[in-house]
Amino acid sequence: MRTGIFTGLRDEWDAYVREHPQATFAHQYEWLQMVHRVYGGRPYYLAAWENGRLVGVLPLMLRRLIGAGRVLTSIPFSDEGGVCASSGEAEQALVSLAGQLARELGAEHVELRQMQPLHLPDLACDKSRAILRMPLPAESEHLWQSLSVNMRKKVRRARRDGLTCQVGDAGFLRAFYGVYAQNMRDLGSPMHSLRFFEDLFEAFPEAAVAVHVKRGDQVAGAAVAIQFRDVLTVLCAHSLRALQKLFPNNLLYWKIFELAIERGCSLADFGRSPRGTGIYEFKKHWGMEECQLYRYILPVRGRPHLTDMRDSLAHRAFAFVWRRIPVGLAKTLGPPIFSRLPI
Repeated sequence: MRTGIFTGLRDEWDAYVREHPQATFAHQYEWLQMVHRVYGGRPYYLAAWENGRLVGVLPLMLRRLIGAGRVLTSIPFSDEGGVCASSGEAEQALVSLAGQLARELGAEHVELRQMQPLHLPDLACDKSRAILRMPLPAESEHLWQSLSVNMRKKVRRARRDGLTCQVGDAGFLRAFYGVYAQNMRDLGSPMHSLRFFEDLFEAFPEAAVAVHVKRGDQVAGAAVAIQFRDVLTVLCAHSLRALQKLFPNNLLYWKIFELAIERGCSLADFGRSPRGTGIYEFKKHWGMEECQLYRYILPVRGRPHLTDMRDSLAHRAFAFVWRRIPVGLAKTLGPPIFSRLPI
């Protein structure tokens, strides 16, 4: 078996990714290229070959992160990533190569975000995170009937109070970003740049989609999602807090389910949420299933850090201040900070 930096055609890389059962949208060659264009960072594509045939891939990006220094991550700005390999041997070879590359680059550690456990029991693993996914039937009516009476009531209430849904493309992004940025500011968190979403639609024009929930001309809620094979992954879904009594989030989620079914998906992936939080419970009330994430840290210099920075006093102090700055200022200052967070 041979491993090294992949220098072949991106079509060869993507063909392997499309066929691998554990691959995600972010394993596609273009994802790291898009992140590089928007935020910088250096992409590295590691691969394993056997008898001239591709048998494993590991996309990585070198980033300088706040509080962590230089880190090789698979995959930034995605809950899921890590190694895709056809055998345990290829998997171990790619992890070993990632450690070697990290040492050459002077990185502190390698972070691998896996949906399945690696065959490396000695590697430090954080299991505190999970994503929530909704299994989808072939018809939306079947899903509707499976929802709780209370959930259906709230969706009907949103419609009765005049909320409507629209599905669109990149033309929806500016209105989406207004809701997204305000909500992120209110949560005390920096946010992606508008350019990130614009580049997403340019890089994946057939896969990316936006959804609006409107009250008249006002956008009350909005989401951006991307499809890979039969999974629609929701990257962001937000609604205005001032209109929560109209249940825009309920209508937004239901429209996403309908859209995913229309596009032939069997799963809607709503990403990770901290256990015990309001958004986690909201997702669970829809009937979503929890899927364990395995966050592996391969230390290169010093001991691995598995703690969540959101638990720190510094992060709580930052969030307290951030909630009080104007949204316009948050849009300016937020993306440069966001790009250096371990996300």
